[in-house]
Amino acid sequence: MTDEIVRAQVTDLPAIRRVLVEALGDDPLLQWYFPPTYERSDVRRSRIALYFSPTLEWLVTAALVHVARVGPDVVGFAAWVPHGTTPPASLPRLGDMTEILTSPRRAERITTALRQARSAAPDCSGDYLFLLAVLPTTQGQGVGARLLQAGLAEVQTPWLESTNPRNLPFYHRHGFRTIHTASLGDSGVHLYRLAQVTT
Repeated sequence: MTDEIVRAQVTDLPAIRRVLVEALGDDPLLQWYFPPTYERSDVRRSRIALYFSPTLEWLVTAALVHVARVGPDVVGFAAWVPHGTTPPASLPRLGDMTEILTSPRRAERITTALRQARSAAPDCSGDYLFLLAVLPTTQGQGVGARLLQAGLAEVQTPWLESTNPRNLPFYHRHGFRTIHTASLGDSGVHLYRLAQVTT
């Protein structure tokens, strides 16, 4: 049903943010960052969009981002960070955005939990899949697979992290294997690191 998978343009950013918020709003990590019971859903959606916006803008202009279109509408995207790509010093770090959009205390808990969870993980030095998201109304129709394949055709030694166990079978079907699992503090959230296994 997808008309095309193409490289994202700056003009796609509003649609990319919309897809992100609708697709990932219930992700366990984002529920921990921005608990849905704390505020109105529209405010929470805005926080999620703001959290990712600086990084997404940088990736669209400097890295590898594909969008899936159905007609004129963006229904999914995949954003990669090629190995060795360095963000500009002026780009707000995700840790900074966490503190800005939550609180210093909460941000410290999150940062510490992520650092500890990653400390024992096997090193991955390939191209990193930062985000893959598809509108809920379009999921299950092969859009995510086509987005992933478009990226895999251009990257080397791909790897990713996920905090949603429902995503693992999808990546396993595409040649990735879970190489590390760790708890994020006492949040109840688990971090999974996956890398593509070549035979």
